[in-house]
Amino acid sequence: MNSGTWLQRLWWKTRDLYQELKPCRFSFFVALIALPVFLCVPQGTEVLRTVGEGMAVSSYWYWPRVILFFAALMLWAISSWYAARVLLYIKFTGSTRAASSPWAETHVPRLLGVAPIIIVGCGSFVAARPYDPKTPTFWWLLVFGVFCFVLAGIFYFLLILRRKIIGPVPDREIKRLTQLGPASKIGLAVMAAIALLLLVLFTIAPTAAQNFGMGSILFLAAASWVTFGGFLVYLSGIWQFPVIAFLVVLALLFSFWNDNHIVRLAPPQKVDRLDVLKAFDN
Repeated sequence: MNSGTWLQRLWWKTRDLYQELKPCRFSFFVALIALPVFLCVPQGTEVLRTVGEGMAVSSYWYWPRVILFFAALMLWAISSWYAARVLLYIKFTGSTRAASSPWAETHVPRLLGVAPIIIVGCGSFVAARPYDPKTPTFWWLLVFGVFCFVLAGIFYFLLILRRKIIGPVPDREIKRLTQLGPASKIGLAVMAAIALLLLVLFTIAPTAAQNFGMGSILFLAAASWVTFGGFLVYLSGIWQFPVIAFLVVLALLFSFWNDNHIVRLAPPQKVDRLDVLKAFDN
C-alpha cells in the first residue's frame, strides 16, 4: 500500500516512469528538437516549403525528390522506434529501472516512431499558411500534411500488427546486444550501415548532398543521430559511465584550442580617399 500524499505519489510514479523509459531518451530528444524547428523556426518551415514549391513548379521532375523526402522521413521514424524498442529490452547491470508500466514500454517506442511523421505533417500545415489558398503550393503542402498523418496511422497500425504476428516479447533477460535475436541484430546492423554509409558519402563527396534536397538531408541526419546516440546510451548502460556527458565535456574542453578556421590577415594599406563633398563634385 502506497503512503504519502497524492502529490508525493504522483512524483514517485513520474520518477519511476522516467527511470523506466530513460534508455530511449535520445529518440525523444531528437524529436523534441525537431518540433520547434519545423513548426516555429523560419528556416525549418522553409525546408518544407521548398518541397511544395518544387511540386507546384514542375511536379514531373520533382517526384523523385519527394519520394526520397518521405523515404528519409520513414528511415528517421523507423530508427527512432527501433532504437527505443531495443534499448528498453536490455536490462543494464546495476540499473534501478523497474517495469512499472508495461503499457509504456510497449507503446512509447511506437509513439516515438510516429512522432517524426506527425511533426513534419504539422510543419507542412504551418508552412502552407502564408500562401494564397488558390496557389498550387498551398494545396501541395496540405496534401503532404494529410499524407503524413495517414502515413503515421498506417505505421502505428503495422507496428501493432507486427507484435501480434511475431508474438509477445521473450521473457529471458537481455543484458547485451549479442544476446538479441537474429532479426534484431540484422535490423541494428542495417541502421548502423546506413548511418555509416551516409557519413562516408557526405565526407568524401559533400556535393552529393545537393541531389537529396534539404529536407531529406535533415531527416537522414536525424536518423543517424538516433542510431549513434542510441549506441552511446547502450555504452553508458553497460559501462555504468556517462559516455554522452563525457563527450560533451571533451568537446567543450577541446574547443579552446581546436581552432581550424584561421583567418588570413592582410597588412594595412594606405588608401587616399576623397571626402563625401568632393566625391559628389566629381
